Amino acid sequence: VGTQFNVRAWPTEANAQTTVSVEEGIVSVAPPSPAPDATSSDGIRLTVGDEAVVGRGSAVVQTEVASVEQATAWRRAGLACRGVPLTAVASELERRYATALRLDPNVATETPLFYYQPAPGSLTAVLDDLGRARGFQYRATSDGYHLFAATD
Repeated sequence: VGTQFNVRAWPTEANAQTTVSVEEGIVSVAPPSPAPDATSSDGIRLTVGDEAVVGRGSAVVQTEVASVEQATAWRRAGLACRGVPLTAVASELERRYATALRLDPNVATETPLFYYQPAPGSLTAVLDDLGRARGFQYRATSDGYHLFAATD
């Protein structure tokens, strides 16, 4: 009986982008500020299960949503990271848990990360999972957590 879609954006991140995922109906997505000579074909039409990603000042890129449940997990306090670098995940965790995370330069941060937890619980539980998957350890500091490369 209507259109349902999810919009996810954090414009303050270095890798700022907006993601639109369609749960029901049809949605049109266009770049934020099209060039003066842009045509209507610069935007795209999305239907159920489609997703569009728009970077700052870039064209719209369409993909298929692997899981609408994961795309909308944040609305139910879940955590879904789909092909994003650890730096973006750290930013999300800092916002969610109101805690600073400091990543050592020796921690691999740019490799795409895939993580889904419908009910993530505590920050330390999430850091335990991510640390095992990415080979880092962490320790509490006076203002948050310090993430560093695990030693053998």
